[in-house]
Amino acid sequence: MLTIFFSKETVIGKNVTIEPYVVFCKKVKVGNNVRVKSFSHLEGVIVEDNVEIGPYARIRPEVKIQKGS
Repeated sequence: MLTIFFSKETVIGKNVTIEPYVVFCKKVKVGNNVRVKSFSHLEGVIVEDNVEIGPYARIRPEVKIQKGS
C-alpha cells in the first residue's frame, strides 16, 4: 500500500504530481505544475508554480520555494 499524508490545512494547486510516501504537515501551500517526489516531508512551506521537490527532501517551516526551482 502506498501512502501520502495530508494536513487538513494543505492547499494543492492544479496539475500536481505527488509520489508515494510524502508527508504534508501544517501550513503547506503548493502551486500549479509541481512534482513532489517520494519520501519528502514538507512543513510550513510555500511552493510556487513549476517546481520539483525531492526525493528525500525535508523542507522546514517558513521556506518559500520560488517558481521554476
